[in-house]
Amino acid sequence: MARKGIRHTLTTGATLALLGLGSIGSLGCQTTNQGATAPGGAATSSPSQGSGSEGGSGNGSGRGAGSIVPAAGSKTALGFTAIVRHETGPQDGKGTLVLRAPDGRHATVGEVSDGAEVADISSNARTVVTAIRAKGGGESRYTIWDTATGKPTYVRVKDGGDAVLVQDGLLVARPKQSPQLFDRSGKPVRTYEGSFSPSAEVVASADGKRFWIADDGGRIRLFDLRSGTELRQIEVPSGRASCSPGPQLSYEDFTMDCSAPGDADPSGSTAYMAQFYGTAAPQRLVDHGDQASQARRVNPGLVYEVPGVCGSAWISRGASYEPLKVDESDTRQVAGAYGDTAYLTSWGGQCGDGDLVRFDLANLKSTKVAGKGTPIGGFVTSAKTVDGT
Repeated sequence: MARKGIRHTLTTGATLALLGLGSIGSLGCQTTNQGATAPGGAATSSPSQGSGSEGGSGNGSGRGAGSIVPAAGSKTALGFTAIVRHETGPQDGKGTLVLRAPDGRHATVGEVSDGAEVADISSNARTVVTAIRAKGGGESRYTIWDTATGKPTYVRVKDGGDAVLVQDGLLVARPKQSPQLFDRSGKPVRTYEGSFSPSAEVVASADGKRFWIADDGGRIRLFDLRSGTELRQIEVPSGRASCSPGPQLSYEDFTMDCSAPGDADPSGSTAYMAQFYGTAAPQRLVDHGDQASQARRVNPGLVYEVPGVCGSAWISRGASYEPLKVDESDTRQVAGAYGDTAYLTSWGGQCGDGDLVRFDLANLKSTKVAGKGTPIGGFVTSAKTVDGT
C-alpha cells in the first residue's frame, strides 16, 4: 500500500475490483526452518514464543486474529486497519499489533517491540508488515505477520527503508541502492538494478505486479516486479527539483510528489498524477502552496497530507480545500481513505492523543475508533487501512 488527476474516480465498486490480490493475501508468515542469508538481507526462523525481538519488529509472541480476518481466498477488505497500540505510550514495552474490522470487531495479532510501525497491510488484511527502521547505516527489522494465526516471519536488511507487500513477497527499498525482493518465507531472491534515491521510498500497485521508485536524479521509474523490466521512466515536471513515489489512483494512474527547486523543506511538495501506460507528462493534482503529498482519490475529491512538525490531513474539492479537523485539531496523518471515508491517526504529545478516528467525508464528522476511551483503548502509534492504494 502506500502515497499522492483527474480522469478516474475510484468508486467503491472500482476500488473493490482493483484489489484482486489473491497471491499477496497468502503472503508471509510461513516460518523458515533454517536462516537464509544474502548480501544486504537475512531471514531468521519464526518462533511462536520467546523474546525474539532481535529478529524483527515483533517480539516473537503471536496470538492471531483468525476470528475477524476475511476468509482465505478473499480479495478485498476495505476498511480493515492494522494498528500498533501501546498501553500507556510509545516506549512502554507493551506494544501489540491489533487488527480492526470496519464494523468495530478487533483482535490482537501479536506483540511488537517499541519503535515498531505498520509498514503495509495486504488488500485482504491477511498479511501485515511491521518495521523498525534503522538510522545511520544500521539494520532495519521487518516482521511479516499472518494475521489469522499470529505467526511472524522476520527479515533484516542493512539500510532498509520502505517495505511493501507485492505479488511474490516483500519488497524493501534501500537508500542509493537497489531495492531487494524477499519471498514469502523471508528469503532474499532478487534485486532490481539501478541508481536510486537516498530517500528509500517505494510504492507497489494494488495487484502487487508493479512498483515505482525514485532514482538518484529524482525521476520516477516504474518496474514490472517479476521480469524486472523497466516499464516507464517519468521525468521531473518542469519547475520541480525531484519527485518521490505516491499512492495508486486507479487502474491507469498513480501519484508522485515533486518538490520545488531550492525547497528549504525537503518534505514540501506538489502532488502529480502519472500514467502506468502511455507517455503523457505528469498532470498536477494539488499543490496547497507546495505542501501537498500522499494524495488519495475519494468520492468528494482528494484527501492528502500537508507536512509539518505533526502533519495534517486535508481534503480538496476542485479549487477549494480545507483541513479534516477532529475536536478543532488538524494534527492528523492519513492511515487510508476511500469512498466517503478516511482513517486518520495522531502521534500523541503535542501531535494529538495517540488515537485513530474514522472521518465521514460527506458531513465532515469523526468517530474515534482506537485509543483511550474506545474498546481497543491504549495509545496508537501507527496504523494503515486497506483502501485500494
